[in-house]
Amino acid sequence: MKLSDSVNGLQHIGIPSEDIKKSVAFYKALGFAKIYETVNGEENVAFMELGNLVLELYGDRTIKGETGAIDHIALNSTDIEASYAACKELGLSFFDDLSSLPFWENGIRYFSVIGPSREIIEICQKL
Repeated sequence: MKLSDSVNGLQHIGIPSEDIKKSVAFYKALGFAKIYETVNGEENVAFMELGNLVLELYGDRTIKGETGAIDHIALNSTDIEASYAACKELGLSFFDDLSSLPFWENGIRYFSVIGPSREIIEICQKL
């Protein structure tokens, strides 16, 4: 099975934030709507949507504060097990192993691989 058999496009872009309230207000001013919010550990998380673009803002933490602060790009999977197996078969380097989080109504399953320029590509399935 090829990875493209179970991955069908962009799911979200992850952006860390020093002040989640300011980040949410900024993206709202750009026309985004907050579609989900939660707490993961000690970090606040907000998902913002504009058209078919979704941003995951998270933090209230110290960040580098320089251009290039995007943390990860998440691709949408329709079958996370098949996506995981395809990435293993390709011999990709993993940043995160297959895991779960209690996001959205039924949670998510995801894993992350490391790209050639050390970028993080998360592959994620909403359950």
